[in-house]
Amino acid sequence: MLPAEGEIHVWRIALDRGLAEEAHALAALPPVERDDLARFGRPELRRRALFARAAQRAILARYLGAAPRSLCFDKGTLGKPRLAVAHQDPRKPLHFNLSHSFERALLAVTCGAPVGIDVEHLRSVRQLEALAARYLAPAEQAWLLALPEVERSKPFLRLWVGKEAVAKATGEGLQFGLRRIALGLGEEAGRQDALRFDAIDDDPAAAADWTLEVLDETGDYVAAAAARRAGMVVRRWDFEPLEGGAASGR
Repeated sequence: MLPAEGEIHVWRIALDRGLAEEAHALAALPPVERDDLARFGRPELRRRALFARAAQRAILARYLGAAPRSLCFDKGTLGKPRLAVAHQDPRKPLHFNLSHSFERALLAVTCGAPVGIDVEHLRSVRQLEALAARYLAPAEQAWLLALPEVERSKPFLRLWVGKEAVAKATGEGLQFGLRRIALGLGEEAGRQDALRFDAIDDDPAAAADWTLEVLDETGDYVAAAAARRAGMVVRRWDFEPLEGGAASGR
């Protein structure tokens, strides 16, 4: 069953799988996609890409009632991956976006509304001030740099995933320009962990038709999902690769 038009479905995918599951994951990929994994030089990067891609195929195949290997993808005019036209109902196109960091991946799926998602492994951000100057709006920079230096990395990453989710939903990714996206964070947004989508290009009306949600990622991750439709609700599942389903909705 496809997502309802007012829902963002988010699937959490663990990438720290063992060797016994690699054959199962490889079987879900067509030969060209298996061959593409060779470009990941380090074994752990190949493993993570393998499990993320196999999970994406398995999840989308469930929505479409198709075999995972049968799915075909192409790219939009701005380069964002999408399902081939043969798999789509033009009245209710299925949109998806995948992000992974370290040992976790998240897949967002919507019906009819472009969607973006981003997840980042929590870490100390190197050259944070330079990155803030490049990617944050002036008010965001001022807020972030007013924090004690040792407390800046997590708020920066939270701003980053929010901006990246919006930019990915546009289809442009970083080419969209993260400084164009103005967010409010923390107490300014009403909750310590919330993000408020204030404006695009200093225009609050441009942000009014969007949904932006921080995802409550337990452990060492921060994440956010965005969709180009206001008032959408996030529903969440954990992906179980050997069963191809959801352990439970969250």
